[in-house]
Amino acid sequence: MDPSSNIVLTGFMGTGKTTVGRLLAAELGFEFVDTDAIIEDRHGPIAAIFAERGEAAFRAAEREVAAELGERTGLVVATGGRMMLDDDNVASLGRTGRVFCLVANPDEIHRRVTADAARIERPLLAGPDPRSRIIELMAERRNAYGRFTQIATDDRTPGVIAADIVAHLAADTADGTVDDVTSPAPAPAAGPPVGRDARPRMVDMTGSTYDAIAGNRDYAADFPAGHLDVRPSRRLAVITCMDSRIDVHAALGLKLGEAHVIRNAGGVVTDDVIRSVCLSQLRLDTREILVIHHTDCGIQGVEDDEILAEIEETFGERPSWRIHAFADAAEDVRRSMKRLSESPFLTLTEAISGFVFDVDTGRLEPVDG
Repeated sequence: MDPSSNIVLTGFMGTGKTTVGRLLAAELGFEFVDTDAIIEDRHGPIAAIFAERGEAAFRAAEREVAAELGERTGLVVATGGRMMLDDDNVASLGRTGRVFCLVANPDEIHRRVTADAARIERPLLAGPDPRSRIIELMAERRNAYGRFTQIATDDRTPGVIAADIVAHLAADTADGTVDDVTSPAPAPAAGPPVGRDARPRMVDMTGSTYDAIAGNRDYAADFPAGHLDVRPSRRLAVITCMDSRIDVHAALGLKLGEAHVIRNAGGVVTDDVIRSVCLSQLRLDTREILVIHHTDCGIQGVEDDEILAEIEETFGERPSWRIHAFADAAEDVRRSMKRLSESPFLTLTEAISGFVFDVDTGRLEPVDG
């Protein structure tokens, strides 16, 4: 994105302009500004401006701020919900800015503004039926908002929305054009093609990847100083499933640097798991192994051939590797423990334990070897 221009976010109240704007600014290295915050810094709370001086005074303050920001560059600007309905403001901010309109359905907006009611006072919704007022105002603004590129926000996280805008900007840069979207907002973009002709994107940080990277910034900001020993302090290796409902460190009371965690589909002991545990013991001094399966596993109660046939149908090729599906989680833990104990590459092992993790209660149930 050219730092000599701006990005302007408009849209109805409750569509996430401020939250998305902050993420977008951080991603692009721009300065984030919120027009409502600027006005409140200068003139006091917006609700008080409406009550004491009237809406006309607030709109005049908006035009003043728009004119000022239009002279600056390198900004992500989150505007008030009505600001870009004013042609003077569109002229001021549109001169150096690429404008995106964040949209959501009335029920979603009502849910969001209701949740924020204790924190944000919204004078335009003061009345006995704010939902009906939302529908009325959105209908009035539909054509004016429709001048700008529409970005759907329903059922999408702020990170995904910001990534969608980044994708639009990248497309503009690639083809030298700017999207002209004058119809109502489209549904969120479909995912990438699936099947033998699909190839994953290796460059763009979009969707959930963007959310994860944004989350890492907060994580890194609070990351404890100091260097941990590469060798796990509890000398423990944990083998478990990749299931997203298992937070291994929290479930076992582990801290960073205390254990190796080896994960795959099902938490089954494969040749590659034995490779990892062998290196964990040989080079990094672990001595105990903990095997954990879990309830409601995706490869429990199915047959390898069933999944392999699905893979071949989807991708046009049958893999050489096995699925290692199983019928009973506890029994497969026993089988895994036996394979570990019999491996000639794991003779440094001092103890092997097995458990089944209940995804509904968080409890570990022991499995006898």
